[in-house]
Order: sequence, then structure tokens, then C-alpha cells
Amino acid sequence: MVLYSPHIWGAFLRAKRQERNWSMAEMSRVIGCTIMWISLQERGRLPHPEWVKKAALALGEDPHEWLRVYMEAVADAIQVDPDLIFQQEPPADNPLPRELRNLLRRILTDNRKYQKALRVLEVIAE
Repeated sequence: MVLYSPHIWGAFLRAKRQERNWSMAEMSRVIGCTIMWISLQERGRLPHPEWVKKAALALGEDPHEWLRVYMEAVADAIQVDPDLIFQQEPPADNPLPRELRNLLRRILTDNRKYQKALRVLEVIAE
């Protein structure tokens, strides 16, 4: 299953690239992926959360910020109100509140969406 969120994830990644005045080729070289992969994401394709974390670290950015935007994009893609997910700020020592995991379990009834969401949550919790 492929999830898309062009207005959140795509815009975020494009903004990060443009802040540096980089082409897609420059960004892909630094992160270690193809130009096509950057292009797909800027058009809204959601990557695996491990890639999000890797990309943030490669660019010297805070992976928690990137993963938070990623979760908003996942919520957008599965048509969940992000305000329901982000009702409270997570504690500094545990970026994944238990309420978030429980809420996603209740909301996501499609097993594939549920499995992808759990992978996202596991990466955030690391």
C-alpha cells in the first residue's frame, strides 16, 4: 500500500531542500537515494519512517521534528484529524505517548494501514 500526502510531506521535504538552495540531485546525493525518490516524495509519496530518520540525520536536522511532520502526513493520508493524534506534546524522554498508539489502534481498521502505522510508531519510539 502506498500512502500520499502532498500538502504535508511533499511540501515539507521541498521546503527543506529549497532552504539549502539545492537541486533534487544535490539532496539525493547527500541523503543517499535517487533523484526519482526525492521527486516522488515531493509529490507526496510517503517513505518508510526509517528513511525519514536517516534523511533528517544526513541533513543534520532533528529527526523528531521530521517524524512528527511525517505522522501528520500519515494522518492526512489515512484521513484522520491530526488534532486527535497530537492532543498533547509527548514527554521529552518518550516521544511516543501511549494515547497515540491506542488511538491509532482504534482508528486504523485496515490491517495494512495499521501495520504501516505501527512501523512508524516503532521508529519514533526508538
